[in-house]
Amino acid sequence: MFGLSKHQSSSSYMMDVQSKLRLVLGSVKDQASISKAMIYRKDGYLSDIEIAILRATSHDEHPIDDKQLHEILFLVSNSSPSSISIPYLSQKISNRLRKTKNHFVALKMLLLVHRLLRGGDRKFEQGFRKSHLNGHLEILSQHHRRHHHHLNHNYFLHNYASFIEERMSWFMNQAGKLEPQYDKNTTEINLNLRGLPKLQLFLDQVLNCSSVLDIISTSDSLTRAALHNILKETSQVYNNFCDEVAILANSFFDLKDHAIQAQALKLLKKACRQSSELSEFFQKYNRVVGSSSTSMKLALKFPTTKIITIDHVLVMEQYVNDNNMGEVSSSISIVDDDKSVISHEDSEVPEELAIGTSSTTSLFSCKLETQISTEWVLFDD
Repeated sequence: MFGLSKHQSSSSYMMDVQSKLRLVLGSVKDQASISKAMIYRKDGYLSDIEIAILRATSHDEHPIDDKQLHEILFLVSNSSPSSISIPYLSQKISNRLRKTKNHFVALKMLLLVHRLLRGGDRKFEQGFRKSHLNGHLEILSQHHRRHHHHLNHNYFLHNYASFIEERMSWFMNQAGKLEPQYDKNTTEINLNLRGLPKLQLFLDQVLNCSSVLDIISTSDSLTRAALHNILKETSQVYNNFCDEVAILANSFFDLKDHAIQAQALKLLKKACRQSSELSEFFQKYNRVVGSSSTSMKLALKFPTTKIITIDHVLVMEQYVNDNNMGEVSSSISIVDDDKSVISHEDSEVPEELAIGTSSTTSLFSCKLETQISTEWVLFDD
C-alpha cells in the first residue's frame, strides 16, 4: 500500500512538473507571437486586433476577461471600414485556431467566437456571421475533426465547435432573444414544421456537449465557462421549443396530408426524447457545476423543465396508423432516432387526448408557463 501511494505521488509530481513546463513554454510562445506582431505593425488598428486576440487566447487556463473582449470589439468598430476589419478579425481567429495544438488555446478561441457573437452590436453580429458564410471564419478545423472518445476533453472541443457552427445560423432579435431566420411568407403550420427541426438541431448540439460533465474537474474553469454560455442561450431556445411543440400538437389533428402528419409525428417523438434528456442534463449540471462553491459566478436562471408525456404522442401515432392502415394496433411502439423503443400496450386513451380535440393540457407533465427560479433547483422527472 505504501509503495502504491509513493508511486501515485511520484506520478502526480511528474504531471504537475509537465503542466508547469507546458505553461512556461506556452507563455514564451505567446510573447514571441505578440512581439512579432508589434514589430511588423503596419496597419494601425488591424495589427492591434491581432495582438488583442493573442493576449485574450494565451496558453494559461484563465477564462477570457471582459476587458479583453471589449478591447477587440473597440478595435474592430474603430477600424474603417468594417468590411475589412471583421474579415481580418475572422481570418486571424481562423489561423490561430487552425495552427494551435494546445487544448486551452483552442477552447479559448471557441469561447472568444461565442462571446463575440453576443458581445457586439447588430451590425457587428451580421458582419461576423457573413464572414463565416464567406469562409473567412473557420471554426471546425482539421484538429477538431479527429475522432476522440466521448469521455475526452478533445471530444468536447469538437462538440463545442459544432455547436458554434450551428449557433452561427442564429441571430439576436431586437428584444435580445436568440432565434433563427424564417421566411415571412410561410404559413403558421409550415413555419412550425420548418422551425421546430431548427430548434431541435440546436438542442441536439447542446446535448452533445453534456458528456463532458462526467470528466470535468473543479479547476476546469474554461470548460465550465463554455457550458455556462451554452446553457445561457439554451434557456431562450428551450422556451421557443416548448411553444412550437404546443402549436404543432394543437394543429396535429387538423392536418389532412398524411406525409405532413408523419413528419409532425416524427418531430413530436423526438421532442419527447429531447425534453427528457435536457432535464437530465440540467440536473447533472446542477450537481456537478452548480454545487461547487468555486462556480458561484456561473449561476444561471433557467426555466423549469417541461417533460412531454408519451401518452399524447401515442394517441397521435394511433391516429396516423388508423388513417393509413384502416386499423389500430393493440401494441404501439415509438422508435426514436437513436433506435430506442418505448412500448405501450392496450393503452386507454385519456378523454382530454381524444382524437379531434385541440387540447394540449396533458402534453406536458409540468405547466406550460415558464417558471424562472432565482437559483439552481432540482428538476422533477
